[in-house]
Amino acid sequence: MERITGIKISKIDLLKEKGYDLKLIANRLADAMFQQVLDDGFFHADPHAGNIFVMPGNVVSLIDFGMMGRLSEDMRHYFAALLIHLQRGSPKGIIKTFSDMDILEDDTDMHALHKDLENLIAKYYDVSLIQYSLGQVILEIFMIAYKHRVKIPNDITMLAKAILTLEDIMHQVDPEFSIMKAVEPYGKKILKKRYNPKTIAATAWDKLIENAEIVGGVTQKYSGYDHDNQKKAGCDSIFMSVIYRHS
Repeated sequence: MERITGIKISKIDLLKEKGYDLKLIANRLADAMFQQVLDDGFFHADPHAGNIFVMPGNVVSLIDFGMMGRLSEDMRHYFAALLIHLQRGSPKGIIKTFSDMDILEDDTDMHALHKDLENLIAKYYDVSLIQYSLGQVILEIFMIAYKHRVKIPNDITMLAKAILTLEDIMHQVDPEFSIMKAVEPYGKKILKKRYNPKTIAATAWDKLIENAEIVGGVTQKYSGYDHDNQKKAGCDSIFMSVIYRHS
C-alpha cells in the first residue's frame, strides 16, 4: 500500500505553475482507462476529478475503487469492435456486433435501426477528432439501441458513463487531446488477439471441452449423481490506488 500525496487533477493552474506536462498527463489518463477496460476487463467506474491525483514525474494515480465495472473477454472484443466500426463510420458493422452479442430481438426492424445509426454517424461526419466525444456518441448509440429494444449490457452502459466523465477531465487538462486517437491502438490490439490463430484454436478446444462436460453432466444426472450442491467461493479485493507512471 502506498500513501498518495499529489495534486488533484482539477487544479489545472497549479499543475501548470508546478511545471507538469499536461499533454503527457492526459495521455497517461487515457492509457490508464483503456488498459483497465480492454486489457484487464476490470475498470474504475467512478473516475471523477476528486478520485484522480497527479504526483511528481507526471504520475497519474486513481483512488477510491468503491464502484468497479467488469468486462468479460468476449465483451471486451465486442466493445473494441464497436469502437472500430464507429471510427470507420459503419452502421452495418455496429449492427453486426449487436448480432454477435446476441442482443437483437427477432422482430427488430433492421432497416430502421440501420437508418438511425447512419443518421447518427452522418451527424458527426464533419466533426474533428479533437471535438469528438466518444462517451457521448456511445450513449447516443445506446439511445438508438433502446429505441429498437436492443438490450445493452449494464457493464457496457457503466463504461460509457465512465468514459464520458474522463473525457471531460482530459479535455480540461489538454483541450487538444483526441480520445479516438488514444483508443485506436487498444481496439486494434484486442481484435488482433481475438483473431490470432492460436486464440481461435484455444477457443475451439475450450468449446469442445465445455460440450464434453455438458454431455458428461447429463449422463451423470441420469445415473443418479448430483453435483449441483457444490459451492463456489468468491474473492473480493480492495484497492486503495492504481498508479500509472509509463508514457
